[in-house]
Amino acid sequence: MNHKGGYEERVVHTVNSQILLDGIQVCRNVKLMRVAVVTPVFLGGFGEFTHLKGALIGGAEVYLHTFIKEVLEEVASEIVVYQERGFSARFSKKTSVKTVSSLKALKLDGFDLAIINKLELASKLSRSQLSRVRSIAIHHGMSTPPALTLDALKTYYEHDHAFPLRGRKIRGAIRRFFGRRIEDLARVLFWAVKNLKKWKTAVMEVNRCSDLVDCVVSVDKDSLRYVHPSRRVKWRVIYNFVDLNLFKPSFRDDPSKEKRILVPRNLTTYRGTFIIPKLAYLLKRWGYRDFKFLIAGSGHLRPFLERETERLKVSEEVALCGHQDHFRDMPRLYAESDIVLVPSLASEGTSLAVLEGMASRKPVVTTDVGGIKDIGVNGIHKLSSPFNIKKIGRNIARLMEDEDLTERISEAGYRYVRRNHNLQLWKERWQRIIDEMLLVEEQPLPVELIKVPLTI
Repeated sequence: MNHKGGYEERVVHTVNSQILLDGIQVCRNVKLMRVAVVTPVFLGGFGEFTHLKGALIGGAEVYLHTFIKEVLEEVASEIVVYQERGFSARFSKKTSVKTVSSLKALKLDGFDLAIINKLELASKLSRSQLSRVRSIAIHHGMSTPPALTLDALKTYYEHDHAFPLRGRKIRGAIRRFFGRRIEDLARVLFWAVKNLKKWKTAVMEVNRCSDLVDCVVSVDKDSLRYVHPSRRVKWRVIYNFVDLNLFKPSFRDDPSKEKRILVPRNLTTYRGTFIIPKLAYLLKRWGYRDFKFLIAGSGHLRPFLERETERLKVSEEVALCGHQDHFRDMPRLYAESDIVLVPSLASEGTSLAVLEGMASRKPVVTTDVGGIKDIGVNGIHKLSSPFNIKKIGRNIARLMEDEDLTERISEAGYRYVRRNHNLQLWKERWQRIIDEMLLVEEQPLPVELIKVPLTI
């Protein structure tokens, strides 16, 4: 393809299909093309996830897996996924995965379209290479630190995350020489300064990388608050999806009265799982029995959670299930649960876990973080609160006590997600953007193409 110009006739096949988007019949006539996908990791673990050996690690990997299979493979003759970490493999007949040592040296010549599965990765690619190909970056939510609210600060502080793990010796020395109050003040100041720096860096990087690509597709509307108005013309919002054939309503077939609270979260700080032992302890102190938290995920906080469950004597109420296959195991876990808890602390888009819980017709308890605010209405489709253990605990307790409320939230959430976040609607919105990117020369994408109001 000649970028910013026409197409070379080196590919003779075309895709001709009719799609219906928001009541408008659209004719698609897109040449089968070569697509490069750039991502941090797709196949193969890294860091604390190395042991997963190729399993999809989190939402961004699940998103890319579905995007390739459901969207790209319908219009592409060849797809090459370039990842920074992992192992090279053949993903499907059309898609291969290659691990590269440096994205800066990556050559995009010969590709018609580049998909960047994390906006910030654009800064690692050569500007000259990006200028030779149409490019779309996917923004999965702002990677900003937790909001500096009193609730978040108190909870984050209580669980010993204000300093890096290696800072414990420093804290001990401060405590011995200056006392506990000075240590507490040092921790708060350290956390505030560190997070302010992270926040500024994240916002600047998102705005800078917006200039490097032709289009940015964000999974949530909340991220637009951080984008300079002059750059928003490139931004489009396509909310996340849920496969309704995979995640669907079902009922527990065991007679146990135990309330199962599924926490489909990796064991990392920003996913909020470090509060679960304290949450279980709090519910027991309030007099609740016969409940169990099932944490489905992996990560570096596992030793911390094991120690906390022992210390608080809630080992019977908290189960660490480890990593679960998203397509094989997670639908069953949702089906066997009574409540879905998504206690995110920071860095969240339109959470797949929230959508999957709603699609499974389960009441969802979550926090007002990032793109989760874009999903439904609090009190109607979900029970949401700031990141605070007592407030999260009260929402869980309300569902455990009130069967009518549980039924109303479950049914309303299920209807909402079917209308607004189904896989077919998500595919059609993506197809429309790809069509416009490749068929229209030098024209910005009209906002109306994807500005679709959500219905309650």
